[in-house]
Amino acid sequence: RYIVNLIELQEREGLHTAVKINRRHLNWQREKMNVQLAVQIFSNSVANAIDFCRIDLKLQQFDNSTATSLFIRNMNNIFDLLNSRNLLCKNESQQPISLSNIDRIKENITKYIEYINDLYITENNDNLLEATSVCVFLLVCINGNWKIPVAYYVIRSLSGKERANLIKIVLGSLHKIGAVVVNITMDGCASNISTMNYLGANISAENLISYFMHPISKEKVYLMLDACHMIKLIRNTYDTKRNIHDSSENKIEWRYIVNLIELQEREGLHTAVKINRRYLNW
Repeated sequence: RYIVNLIELQEREGLHTAVKINRRHLNWQREKMNVQLAVQIFSNSVANAIDFCRIDLKLQQFDNSTATSLFIRNMNNIFDLLNSRNLLCKNESQQPISLSNIDRIKENITKYIEYINDLYITENNDNLLEATSVCVFLLVCINGNWKIPVAYYVIRSLSGKERANLIKIVLGSLHKIGAVVVNITMDGCASNISTMNYLGANISAENLISYFMHPISKEKVYLMLDACHMIKLIRNTYDTKRNIHDSSENKIEWRYIVNLIELQEREGLHTAVKINRRYLNW
């Protein structure tokens, strides 16, 4: 709310308190992938403006904002530290790592890790997005007859990169107890294909790489698309796209499946197949 208060103050007074944020930064959901909008929120100028409104102007709407300005300032310093490249930069937090500053940087990293670990979200936070799905990791024995869930994460959505990171975490945990994972099987949806790419595999026929290296043991872990799910995807494409051709430009059409089922219903017979109306309403 201090960010909201700051922007509303700027709009009401017709000024900018030495920051670049505006109403657009409050409506970030429309531009989720715009990194600049996020970076400008976590800047020292925003933290300084909040402190100025609290300390110098003594505005009531900025009371108790010390923790907020400290959070913004720490995020700014962390970004500077991770993005430090300029040899001539006068700002210590933006200087690249070298023998002369390695101890100071280690100390700062430790400080920031401790700060982040101490952060928490209260359970009654109304702004938390409600989870709608569960991502489950199931361990299946290849030389026995058992399977067991080993991890689950309640989620709203997961990108391919996030899913790949979770896989690495689960592999690390299983490695600690001596479980050897040789294969990972997943559905063929687009997010899982992206996950494979982030892990280092490639299912492209032109450059097939069907494995990635285990994050700890460095052994090959093979990736496989679930055959049953892939058959369903082929069926779905066959029905919905309806514009598939073979190499001779002959059209492959779903309507023949429909014609076959309608013939069976009309004549009261089954032409040596097990399909019926249910198969059209998949």
